[in-house]
Amino acid sequence: MWVGGVYSSGRTLEARRVAGSWAENTVAWSTQPLSVVNGLATATSGVGPIIFDVTALVAVMYSGTTNQGFLIRDSVENGATPYVQAFYSREAGVNPPTLTITYG
Repeated sequence: MWVGGVYSSGRTLEARRVAGSWAENTVAWSTQPLSVVNGLATATSGVGPIIFDVTALVAVMYSGTTNQGFLIRDSVENGATPYVQAFYSREAGVNPPTLTITYG
């Protein structure tokens, strides 16, 4: 994922498996899908590309668990402090998020 120029440094970001179905055109902050808490991948916030090693998460999806995608979030989302992370979407036309799978 590529940060869109707005970020809070020193934060831990999480990639979590989404736990249920959702629709891209209806997701908002207040309607974000539930996610699986165990088995997450983390990365440190910053400018530029943010890389999550989701190998274990993809292995779970590949083993028969329904693939509902990933939820990217700050590890502490309680609203007490205005930490901001803004990522480019695939529609931005610049630095779209990518999933690179390496087989070893």
